[in-house]
Amino acid sequence: MTIHSGPYRGTWNSLAIGLVLDGFNISYANRARKLTTDSLGETGLDYLHAGQDMFVDFVVQEYDAAALQTMIWHQNAVFGMADRSGYSLWDRAKTLVLTACTGASSPETPVPATATFFKTILAPDFDINIALANRERYIPVRLLVLPVHATQATANDPTTAPSVYTSGGAYARPGAITGVTDDCNDIGYFAFA
Repeated sequence: MTIHSGPYRGTWNSLAIGLVLDGFNISYANRARKLTTDSLGETGLDYLHAGQDMFVDFVVQEYDAAALQTMIWHQNAVFGMADRSGYSLWDRAKTLVLTACTGASSPETPVPATATFFKTILAPDFDINIALANRERYIPVRLLVLPVHATQATANDPTTAPSVYTSGGAYARPGAITGVTDDCNDIGYFAFA
């Protein structure tokens, strides 16, 4: 057994995120549908797995303003200008890559060495607060991690690593691939470490 620790640096859409206050925190929530009967009211008799949501949270401390703007304002290239509603967040999501800092100042090698989240975007309903004041600006960010299409090397075998499907260098949305006929092996994949 080993206690794992160590700093990471991040890029989003190939742009350096900069210094973060307390690392990158990955969280996820499993979703389930409760099964009930009339005779027992809202008593949960069982639950059906209904997917999961994944997020990466961090607080930027020292950053390139232009790089951060593209992350926290995906609505339009001009900060403060919004596009019409109804566009796909998946289509505007970008890749987040976290890389362990190694070298003389970091004697431990953090695990994993690299974590890639293929499609991330500012999480819906997450409020960004930017203090315009005579003190340093810390900006908390929460990225929603969206799944990309992947297939198991061996049908229905969760012990084999999935292959991420790309077409023309772009990631594909689960369930939205032309020419793939095996929906039983169509899985969503959030990250590769």
